[in-house]
Amino acid sequence: MDKEMCRTGVEFVIAAPHGQEEQHTDTEWGDAVHGRFNIETFVTEKAIEVVEGEQRRPQELRAIGGFSMGGYGSAALSLRNPDTYSQVVSWGGYFRVDDPSGTFGDDTDAHAPDLLIDDPRAADIRFKLIEGAEDRTPLQEGSIHGEAERFSALLRERGMTVETAFPPGGHDFATWTPTFPDAVDFLVEGWTASEADRD
Repeated sequence: MDKEMCRTGVEFVIAAPHGQEEQHTDTEWGDAVHGRFNIETFVTEKAIEVVEGEQRRPQELRAIGGFSMGGYGSAALSLRNPDTYSQVVSWGGYFRVDDPSGTFGDDTDAHAPDLLIDDPRAADIRFKLIEGAEDRTPLQEGSIHGEAERFSALLRERGMTVETAFPPGGHDFATWTPTFPDAVDFLVEGWTASEADRD
């Protein structure tokens, strides 16, 4: 990502928190109903405070992204906090709740990206969805295969900005890493447009 920042000439800061609990629970990047971890709060509040300090960025210059469960988390957290992020990049993500560890208890709808997209505050969030053409990683129901296509169709139905990419490969960094230039170009395009709008 440093290489891509140098290539574009647009400086950005990356904060990369770890979303797995010590006991290897699938956190789904959420705040657990049992109170053992509060990862959504950490990412959307504390991490931003630590990284940005008194130089708070406007929402238009802040993006969120992630891989696999983090790809789901980036979509869910952006839609649950639509005043915090303006862009999302999801690599190998899924866009419905897949919560094998019961992080959300019975309150799953409030964490389902495909059910959160009708919030009017989310209308301007831009999405880049990257899914390996051979990615058939199993979920509790079905697999990741087709999730990017399904979710992008829902976003387009609502007039939201979405780009998709289906590189050859499966559910791994060998598939995702070659897409970094395209993902950074997507983000820079959004940031540049927002800067122009504010000038």
